Amino acid sequence: MNINNNNFQKNSNISRTLEILWRCNSVSRVEIARQLDLYRSTVSNIINSLIDVGLVFETEEGTSQPQGGRKPIYLSLNEKFGGILGIEIQPGNYKAVFINLHGEVLLKKSQDVQIDSLEICIKNIIDDFVTEIEKLNIPLLAVCVGLPGVIDSEKCKIINSDPFYLNDFSFFEFCEKNLNVPFLVENDANCLAWLQLARKRKTDLRDFLVVMAEEHANGIGVGVALTFDNKVRYGRQFGSGEFISNSWRPGKSGQTGMSIEERKKILTDENAYFQWIKELFETLTPTISLLAPDCVFIHGEPTKRQKEIQSFLKKEVPQFFAVLEKSKCLFEFAVEDNYEVALGAASMMLQKLFTVPDITEIDSRTRFDWEYLFSIAKGNK
Repeated sequence: MNINNNNFQKNSNISRTLEILWRCNSVSRVEIARQLDLYRSTVSNIINSLIDVGLVFETEEGTSQPQGGRKPIYLSLNEKFGGILGIEIQPGNYKAVFINLHGEVLLKKSQDVQIDSLEICIKNIIDDFVTEIEKLNIPLLAVCVGLPGVIDSEKCKIINSDPFYLNDFSFFEFCEKNLNVPFLVENDANCLAWLQLARKRKTDLRDFLVVMAEEHANGIGVGVALTFDNKVRYGRQFGSGEFISNSWRPGKSGQTGMSIEERKKILTDENAYFQWIKELFETLTPTISLLAPDCVFIHGEPTKRQKEIQSFLKKEVPQFFAVLEKSKCLFEFAVEDNYEVALGAASMMLQKLFTVPDITEIDSRTRFDWEYLFSIAKGNK
């Protein structure tokens, strides 16, 4: 592993400084130095360089401390410095959002498309959005795509995606030939975990279990994402979150013990639907007990029937709520939103920019040099 210590330290200090601004919105140099345990002169040098490139600006003057001294000057991220394009691609359609550095949605679009080539589809979406982004006069800094499958996000590779009939598919050559900005790809359920990490960044919630349930050809498919200590966890083979219910047995198709006929009726037959709900939450119960997350988030199809599901669970799966209470774990249905995966994909990129990498991530394609991003922002203006 080849590490330039000076460059790594420089990028780390920039990311740590920006993370505080991202989480707090407005903060002084003194407070940044205190939180990072850095000399004030070091923080001032970092902030001055970020002001010079237009990423940070001074907002207002605070009040002096009782003991006197200079009034603190508050700082904020420049929301117009650049934005991130997040895309969700499913067989037959895509949804995309363009967000600024605060995570605010500036553009969004969905469209049915015939996907003969995933690479060509992505390029067409980006080209289409670039025209709209240029009207905002906000540079495109990066692109992140979320889709179903087992994804090695560190190498920008699809290990397996049954909906797209892809195995061991790398985007490396595509990125080199077609894109002049950083590009990432992520599993769709994991995108929702990144989204919740972004939304909860001002809270003390750090460990999540995120459940995504979406309509598929043969019923409903479930994906689970795990976050611990504010990081999405992938597992050694990037297979974390592949859901199998307690009733599933070897040789059985699907994710549960339900027959193909029963699974096809989940969305049209009440008995089949609540049989599926029961299997899902009975399986989640011991997982919550073992992992003790701060919160369980439910996304997708179940968000349409929240009250019915909660009433059913209290009666038919009471152990679920008992374990939540024992573990002091919150339980939330996400707000129904068709753009959540796309927004989560964009949120992933933001958090990659604003956090220091683990040592195992340094050679990953998910890490980018800030000087490179500064040049992108300058060149796209």
